[in-house]
Amino acid sequence: MSITLSSRRTFLQATVRGGAALPLLTSLGVATNAIASDLTETENSLCLFEADAAMGADMAAGVRQIGLAYQTVTLDDAAGWSAMLDTLESARGRSLAVLGRPATVFAVRGMLEPTWRVVLEGRHGRQVGSQMRHEFAGLDAPMKQLAGWLDRVRDPAQYAVVLASMTRGEFSADAERKTLDLNSHVWPGSDLVSLLAWPKGVV
Repeated sequence: MSITLSSRRTFLQATVRGGAALPLLTSLGVATNAIASDLTETENSLCLFEADAAMGADMAAGVRQIGLAYQTVTLDDAAGWSAMLDTLESARGRSLAVLGRPATVFAVRGMLEPTWRVVLEGRHGRQVGSQMRHEFAGLDAPMKQLAGWLDRVRDPAQYAVVLASMTRGEFSADAERKTLDLNSHVWPGSDLVSLLAWPKGVV
């Protein structure tokens, strides 16, 4: 597969440790007892997201505030893509969340076979009238749970961590695939695409 990226693409690999979702949800004003019931088993997730200025926020600072450990992988040369492949190789067996601009996420998606299956895809774009349009397609259960967080996350960094918190053990593997369109307040930055992938053999 030939991949061309027109600008510098920086990804942050964030391994979501146990309890890592707590600072995020506390910052959202969510009660501590609601955290445990809604987001659990986060230590087996991996989050890859684009830390570009076009995201409208300092993604590295956002991840640091949330409390995640992260490693930077730059994807502007062959060595960068090799590092990305090594990262995915070491992440076998984990749930995987990806967030970035459409071209970048498309390129990463091509690397997920045959280890992962994409169970949820989201397209997030600005609309007239200070709203954000979210178009989801995928398994019904994670889609519904994710939809419940849209009005509570303030920016792409928070959304990425919520997405990564949705590990495979929380949902039925045989859930029906559906579509869902929703609106929310506008996030900073440009239009984005997100993916949630689970290891094959589980779904």
